[in-house]
Amino acid sequence: ITGSSVARGVRRLLDNGASFPQGPYVLVLGMHPAIPVVLKELEAAGDAVVLVADIEPSSLPHQVHLIRGDPTSEAALTRGRAEGASRILIASENDGDVLVSAVLVRQEAPEVPVTALVSSNRLIPALKDLGVLQVLSPDDLTGHTVAKGLEVPHASEILMHLVRGEEHRLVEHRVGPDEAPRPLSAVRRDRHELVLGVVRGAFVSLGVADDPEVRAGDLLLLVEPNGHHGRTHARGDVSGTPPGTTGTTGTTGTTGATGAPGSQWSGGASGAKGSDDPGEPHPASDAGGGAGGGREGR
Repeated sequence: ITGSSVARGVRRLLDNGASFPQGPYVLVLGMHPAIPVVLKELEAAGDAVVLVADIEPSSLPHQVHLIRGDPTSEAALTRGRAEGASRILIASENDGDVLVSAVLVRQEAPEVPVTALVSSNRLIPALKDLGVLQVLSPDDLTGHTVAKGLEVPHASEILMHLVRGEEHRLVEHRVGPDEAPRPLSAVRRDRHELVLGVVRGAFVSLGVADDPEVRAGDLLLLVEPNGHHGRTHARGDVSGTPPGTTGTTGTTGTTGATGAPGSQWSGGASGAKGSDDPGEPHPASDAGGGAGGGREGR
């Protein structure tokens, strides 16, 4: 260990409460075994991160601004400036803490998109009622991915390459009035990016079992080469976050593949009942699915 590295570490400890990000930032509330990987992915994507947790800062990526405190306390949340975040991630090994943090976030930052990590799917309805956009279960994601990898040996490799590949990124594009209505197959033919599917509200279609109509206001989930600047919009842009937020690999939500027969508007692993109207997609699961379903998953 060199003297300069020790000095940098000491300066970081001393300055930790002062160097708050000047631009857009992701606010992470709490710790969970999945969070170190999430922080590394955000750092690789160039996202500024503010973490509110009662941990030591020594093992954190360099760009993470740590606010040491209890993420279920109003004081810590105020210091984290939730209302100014582009996105918020709530995480804890205790689902009760996740719920408490979600309540506080809705009070402090009702317009900011929120994702929550939970251990039990039973918490999903309560979090949805609080306006949480995405509710994910890391255990479910891992279990479904491993199971699908056993069933189809290269499926898990494809999934991991999709979310971790360095030569591409995932982005969401808001469909404009001049681009719709059109069948998804026609949209795929005309775009040079890889179009994974279309999202409408809480619903998703991969366009495998049928060819859904893409309407103005829908979101297209795209895979594009890194460095490409086409007609796509970053994830933050379509969520109402400040300009400049970029879509990245591994940033998408998750939906399952269980839908009504003959319709690719899919409900999730929970088997949500779909609409009888073929023009209306079926509700997507927020926590299950994994690689075992036709899901989209930062």
